[in-house]
Amino acid sequence: MMFLRLRWRLAAFFTCSITVVCFAMTGFSSFAFYEQLTVMLDNQMKQLSAQLYPFLEVNAPGPGLQRWRKHKTPWPFSYTAEIQVYNSAAKLVEKHGPDFNVPFLSAKQTTIQELQINRQTMRVLSQPLIRQGKDLGWLQIALPTTLRDDAMVAYARTGYISLLLLLVALSSIGYMYAGRSLVPLQKSFDLTRNFLADAGHELKTPLTVLQANVEALEMDLAENDEARPRVLGILESCQRISCLSQDLLLLAKLESPSVGLPRQNVALGDLVLETVHDLAPLYGAKGVEITHELVEAKVWCHYDSIRRATTNLLDNALAFTDPGGSVRISLRVHGAYVEVSVTDNGIGIAEHDIPKIFDRFYRVDKSRSRRNGGTGLGLAIAKAIVESHKGTLFVKSKLGSGSTFLLALPISTVA
Repeated sequence: MMFLRLRWRLAAFFTCSITVVCFAMTGFSSFAFYEQLTVMLDNQMKQLSAQLYPFLEVNAPGPGLQRWRKHKTPWPFSYTAEIQVYNSAAKLVEKHGPDFNVPFLSAKQTTIQELQINRQTMRVLSQPLIRQGKDLGWLQIALPTTLRDDAMVAYARTGYISLLLLLVALSSIGYMYAGRSLVPLQKSFDLTRNFLADAGHELKTPLTVLQANVEALEMDLAENDEARPRVLGILESCQRISCLSQDLLLLAKLESPSVGLPRQNVALGDLVLETVHDLAPLYGAKGVEITHELVEAKVWCHYDSIRRATTNLLDNALAFTDPGGSVRISLRVHGAYVEVSVTDNGIGIAEHDIPKIFDRFYRVDKSRSRRNGGTGLGLAIAKAIVESHKGTLFVKSKLGSGSTFLLALPISTVA
């Protein structure tokens, strides 16, 4: 499950990166294509202007546009362009082509503008008519951008459909190669997990024998025997190593995708209450108050695993709360999840330690952990249990102000 999520994340990262690059390239190419089409329209108007200019002689007999129409050479946009000739008083004197109602645009030199006229986009060329240094009027050519805009729509439609198909193909390739790239990592992880499981299993039997013999030896020793404290120390070490081997076996079991734990509908409030009652003597012995606020909510889970996770969180809170402090465990329903929060007013966690708090064998306060007999696996086990139930576990803490561990599990949908 962990490697499947990692594979999807790698594939998603690859797809997002490619998507950004492809969209950037498509956007740039669309802009370049748009500019090129606009330049082509402008060049067409300039060519028409150059063709018209000789016919607009002041002293020539007859209107200039009529002479041009008689002698004009074929031009692709001559029937779609609106041609207007203005005199020096800015009065329209001649006109050719469709009527787009383009207003007069005065210009001291040849200019091209883009206007929105009656919901239609137009490119308008304005050119002053000058003969022998004298301003005679203006030539104005207006050309609709319909062809350019239609070409852009077709280009964008084709481009983005092609891009979508390309992204689907690249996503599939990315998912495939993400799986291949994770094979060495998964093999290494499997070797480590198998080693931990084998080590825990191999340690279990000799530790049980050793612990039984030490207990028998401790019973045989007199109360005042000098060797008794040493034997008790050995017994305590055996118990600690035994707990460590059991934790390693549990972690290996939780992280194995082939191992399925039997699940059932569990009243989470009752489970938490039983855990609180079991730990109450330990809290009382240390002088730490434990309170609870519970609601009724059912989750689909493996009972012993969730109880172990809850116990680990309460054990952790007890270990890092000084005598006279307090721990509060509460349940609340939040959407489709039920949340279990364990809040203490203990020593808290430094900000730089929070990202590593769920790592195996990581201890915030090593001396305190050892005094309390911790193996450094409690929180790692709790997180593995919660994630195997499709839940989340995280911590909010500030050094010197206590900590809150928040466990969220999906509410059961099984009747």
